[in-house]
Amino acid sequence: MGRSHAQQTGAHCQDAMALRTAGSLLVAIVCDGAGSAAWSYVGARMVADRLTAALSEIPAHYRPLRAHQEAVQAFVTDRLGAERRRLIEAVARFNGQRNVEAKDDCAGGFAEFAARLFKGLWSLEETKADGDTNNEAVHSVEIAERLRCTLVGALVDDSGGFLFHIGDGLASACALRLGNAGACVAEGTEIASPPENGQYANETFFVTDPDWRDHLRFTLIGPECDAVFLMTDGAAAFAGGPDQRSLFVPFANQLLPHLTTRPDPDLSDFLAQVLPPEKVHRVTADDATLVFAHKRRGDPDVSPEAASA
Repeated sequence: MGRSHAQQTGAHCQDAMALRTAGSLLVAIVCDGAGSAAWSYVGARMVADRLTAALSEIPAHYRPLRAHQEAVQAFVTDRLGAERRRLIEAVARFNGQRNVEAKDDCAGGFAEFAARLFKGLWSLEETKADGDTNNEAVHSVEIAERLRCTLVGALVDDSGGFLFHIGDGLASACALRLGNAGACVAEGTEIASPPENGQYANETFFVTDPDWRDHLRFTLIGPECDAVFLMTDGAAAFAGGPDQRSLFVPFANQLLPHLTTRPDPDLSDFLAQVLPPEKVHRVTADDATLVFAHKRRGDPDVSPEAASA
């Protein structure tokens, strides 16, 4: 949680991440809730969780990913549209029943509703009862604005795959070079998906915007890319380059020898030690989420190691 939020009573970390592996398939997503949106932490958490789960079930006939580029992009777009719609409808129905005030997410039990969503105790389908569908449609745009979040993701298998992106934040895929001192980024191999911002400072685009399809971007990556970095704009302040449009390679190369050799359970603990809150807060006041995943060489059926902090 960024220091700007930590100082507020009842504030939430508005970043969220989710990651799944299935054999050689990796699905990883980072979402950043808009600071101006009352329920953005719910939007970020649910988009990350539900879209990651949906994409991890990609049918076998879409594999290898690079051999079915158009079909895979259509699959991602379709699943994102479905999960986006279901989330907005669920919250709109709840809001119609409870008349929750945007200025106070605890009013009318919204905090309890969010907790049930997070824990999977209240499915999106179960919220369909007792709602006024006409009233829901009127307020769906307002609800979507309260749930605003960005999206940075990766869908990868042994053939390569895609980075997919709406809004700010940064995604980077690269090849690793192994040496006596450990792993580092092989020069000239990075493929980045930079942030998309609007005309003004701090303006960006969100999953819940009506024109979200116009801002969904795909970046193709090849099989040589065996490492992926995903980050919100808060993490890009220290893990991105000076313009935050590509990976800050010296930062990555300081961590990679450790990240690529440590056992899985130690990875997140290691990141938390080298990136403690007090150090991050000196660089950015925003929430900061960083996800790193790399493919183990020599055994394509072993799930990638992954860490987040």
